[in-house]
Amino acid sequence: MHERNTLNSSQERISGADESTILAVKKQLSRNKILLATIFLIVITAGVFLQITKHEFILYDDNEYITQNDHVLSGMTIANLKWALFHSYISNWHPITWLSHIVDIEIYGLNPGGHHLTSLIIHIINAILLFYLLIRITQSWGKSIFVAALFAIHPLHVESVAWISERKDLLSFFFMLLALLSYLSYAKRPGIRRYAVVLIFFVCGLMSKQMLMTFPIILLILDYWPLGRFRTGSEKKKAFIPSLKNLAAEKIPFFILSVSSGIIALLTQSHGGGAIGSIANYPFLLRVQTAILAYLKYAAKVFWPDGLSVHYPYTKTPEYIQVSGALLILVTITVLSVIFRRKSPYLMAGWLWYIIMLVPVIGLIQIGQQSSADRYTYIPIIGILIMIGWGVPELLNQFKRKHQKRIVMGMLPALAMAVVTLSGIAAWRQTRYWKNSEMLFSHALAVTKNNAVMHSKLALCYMDQNRFENAIGQYKEAIRIDPASFESHNNLANIYNAQDRLAEAIDHYSAAIQINPRSAEAHNNIGVALNKQGRGQEAIAQYLEALSLNEGYPEAHHNLASIYGKMGRIEEAIFHDSQAIRLRPHYAEAHRNLAISLYLKGDYQGAKDEVDLCIKNGGNVPAAFIEALTKKTPR
Repeated sequence: MHERNTLNSSQERISGADESTILAVKKQLSRNKILLATIFLIVITAGVFLQITKHEFILYDDNEYITQNDHVLSGMTIANLKWALFHSYISNWHPITWLSHIVDIEIYGLNPGGHHLTSLIIHIINAILLFYLLIRITQSWGKSIFVAALFAIHPLHVESVAWISERKDLLSFFFMLLALLSYLSYAKRPGIRRYAVVLIFFVCGLMSKQMLMTFPIILLILDYWPLGRFRTGSEKKKAFIPSLKNLAAEKIPFFILSVSSGIIALLTQSHGGGAIGSIANYPFLLRVQTAILAYLKYAAKVFWPDGLSVHYPYTKTPEYIQVSGALLILVTITVLSVIFRRKSPYLMAGWLWYIIMLVPVIGLIQIGQQSSADRYTYIPIIGILIMIGWGVPELLNQFKRKHQKRIVMGMLPALAMAVVTLSGIAAWRQTRYWKNSEMLFSHALAVTKNNAVMHSKLALCYMDQNRFENAIGQYKEAIRIDPASFESHNNLANIYNAQDRLAEAIDHYSAAIQINPRSAEAHNNIGVALNKQGRGQEAIAQYLEALSLNEGYPEAHHNLASIYGKMGRIEEAIFHDSQAIRLRPHYAEAHRNLAISLYLKGDYQGAKDEVDLCIKNGGNVPAAFIEALTKKTPR
């Protein structure tokens, strides 16, 4: 008896050791798979997008975000940290995005390759985190890597990766992924600390881009599939609605943050120089029609990403047949996803992810002049990719004959790789158009019609190249297409102003101000033209109006100081040039004019200091003035 017990005990120890060994082997295989998948995602993403490290800044938001943004250019300071956190700029409040650009300036300066590299690294991390998220919640290796790979190198995502100003897309999704991964831990073991971590990452995502306002609903979608939190364990036979109510109540803090973020977004956009389109210009019915078309267009481009443009002009006369057809298709997909929700729950989950994530940017609240934008798909199309990644294998698995099923399912990996390869080739080609502004805008004009915004942007590119006659032609074409184009009127006036065609300049500045009376830039610019015509008092009124709209406008302060200086109003000249320098410490022209004003006031040492600062910052000072100042400040 004793010998038999001893034998059984030994067998149990051997069996336990075998199980531990098997478990260890499985864990190691899992780690190896994750490592290989990670390497694969890095290689294919870098293969498509590494070319952006040789691309330039784009004359479309990159100037306002980086190259002409004094707060960003002056680097990481306490003042700039406060600015990023507590101020909106160009109709946006996204402090984490601003801080990322400031850090880039600290590291790379104005080398665009470095800024592009940061965006690429974030995008690669996002692809890896997406894969890790999918594998954790579904345990489906092949499907997860397929979805993550398509996300990484889909042509629709070129805009978000290759456009430095769209860093906010990458950052918001980065924090969203961290929030989702944290939510998995919370769902497995609920607790206040884990809940707080999810909230913190969500807030960081909102502070990167407020598109994440629908995130709480995404959590509910994940609760449905694949987490299955609606019906678990003994609750499987309970009613669906009470469980949904409990899960929704769990998300109340997230909904509160979302609503708060939405209010902030509306306030910043509405006070951002007319960023939000009015009901008069964009009637609500037109917005609904455009939104319906956009939903279908985005989905279609997932499968056939052709004719991609950095800007799609808004069509104010959509065809009702197209709208009706699009609506029918969208309703059909929605109904089918509901019908198959039990057998294939990922269909409804993926479709809802797509629909819900697009709500903030679908155009019901019109922001800007575009009818749609590829960058808006960065997060939403993951829902459609999930529908494809999980749906196609299930569809092919319907073959009844075993040998047919084996052949088809055996071909599936090759088919998936072919799709990823074709997507990568298309994305690589699309990325080339982002090499510089002229290539990008010219391509946009080649694939769209009546695109006033792109004519205006191409004109800006020509201005930067001193090709002023080409620029004039582009601006005139833009105004022909859209007489209410503020940017075209204002910039065409700038060219005429520089050519001393002052009457034409003032006409176009006046048109620009009529379109957007709250533009500090236009008021400042017309002041310059009026001053050239000798209409000093009118110029002063325009400069003051510019400062009333934007008290932190260094050019307006400097221009006002210049007039006051010529009028002999020295104290006022000193005040406004000092304000200009406070706002832009490296403002060489303001240092020079302040030196002259201080000299006239008798503050010769102060004048000398300003001359030194002017020269240090690349400015020129008349030799005669330096000679006169030297006599007053002998060593």
